[in-house]
Amino acid sequence: MERASLPVVGTLTRRDLLGRGATGAGGLLLAACGAGTSTGPSEKALQVSKPVTITAWLPATGNYTEYLQNQVTLFQQSQDKVRLTVEPSGATDKLQASIVAGDPPDLQQSNYIPMFMWNLQGALEPIDAYLDKRGKSDYFDWAREGSTIKGKLYEWPWMLNPTGPVINKSLLAERGSANLAPAQGLKADWTFDQWRTILRAVTNVTGDDTRDVYGTAFMGTTTWYWEMMYLWGNGAEIYNKDETKVVVNSPEGVAGLQMLLDVQLRDRQAAPNPDALDAAKCAELYYTKRTGILGGSNSNIGEVERRLKAGTALAPFESAFMPPPHAPGKKPGAFVAVQSFLVFKQSKDPDRTAAAMQLGNFLTDTPAQKSITSIGELPVRKSTGNIYAADSNRTTGFSVIENGRSMGRFPENGEVRVLWQDAIRSVWKREKAPKDALDNLVRLSEPIMAKNVARGGTQ
Repeated sequence: MERASLPVVGTLTRRDLLGRGATGAGGLLLAACGAGTSTGPSEKALQVSKPVTITAWLPATGNYTEYLQNQVTLFQQSQDKVRLTVEPSGATDKLQASIVAGDPPDLQQSNYIPMFMWNLQGALEPIDAYLDKRGKSDYFDWAREGSTIKGKLYEWPWMLNPTGPVINKSLLAERGSANLAPAQGLKADWTFDQWRTILRAVTNVTGDDTRDVYGTAFMGTTTWYWEMMYLWGNGAEIYNKDETKVVVNSPEGVAGLQMLLDVQLRDRQAAPNPDALDAAKCAELYYTKRTGILGGSNSNIGEVERRLKAGTALAPFESAFMPPPHAPGKKPGAFVAVQSFLVFKQSKDPDRTAAAMQLGNFLTDTPAQKSITSIGELPVRKSTGNIYAADSNRTTGFSVIENGRSMGRFPENGEVRVLWQDAIRSVWKREKAPKDALDNLVRLSEPIMAKNVARGGTQ
């Protein structure tokens, strides 16, 4: 349920204030005025007993900056006891030092991955006691689950960024195969057979590597979920349920990786030398129409649009975001990033915690969620509705978010990612067969996973 009314300062509504923009961030001390607006069961928990100053680490550059500056202004206008210092987000070592010193920032914009590391150190304050009467039920499942450790929410979920294939529909049309593009929408769905049909239609290997066009491109460096989404769609998982063991070497995982190898080597429908490709290089192949399908997100579609306006991309170029394809009887699976706000423990002053929770609640409540169209990512709250009803690509993103998958809900997940990169690179270079590579990954992961076993897993 939304707030009954918008925060008002004099005659200014939340919309009025958003239109005026922010008036200071990046280290400026921002004075608060106006009256508090907390409602519901969390009202008492969110109360601040005395004037208090809190510090928020927010991005100083990037897509979020202007939006957050506007929201900070609105928050200031809604409070009468809270003063807020906004600083650029510091590096991990700086944050670690401030935690050890007992004076971390009160709130930080983050994503869900660092949450597990900071929680292990006991540095985070759970938000459960500060939720209003909608509780956790207003969050999409993945936003809630991705923000939960041992049954408690340790961050304010803010935005969802689903990943998946991005199809160059114009390239399909040039091949006379526009009819192969799958339907988009809230119930978008397609199969591996459809995916491979598109790969065949797009691929045109001439022998001139400056003109060759491929169905897609795989990578053996940096991120791992672009290939993993096909294994998920084949029924594989990276971890068992409580994430105490890597299980990606299941028959489904081996068959999924073999399918990618067949596309790469047997069918020659993927760009050559995947062991040397990373996310940026794969994206550039897509932007220059050298591949028809990119493992990406809606941000890649935005980049195409920017390049078309700048004259650096060749028109026509219409892109379509889709959920990952899947095998018959299996569900698609994708990595869905959860952008969020972390609240750090302030044992010396509970008012700072209450004020930081007020800020986290304000930045992620339904009115703020309805304003994130300027950023282009998806809301975490069901009460927000489809704020992209006229945008087929982002509407399709809603079909992905309930099938989100974890990269590892424990601090050492990055070490497992490195093992994955080594394994898939050995497959691309034909040093190991898919089964041998995944078996080796699982074996090498055991001492890493032992740490999470000792903690009792992540459920």
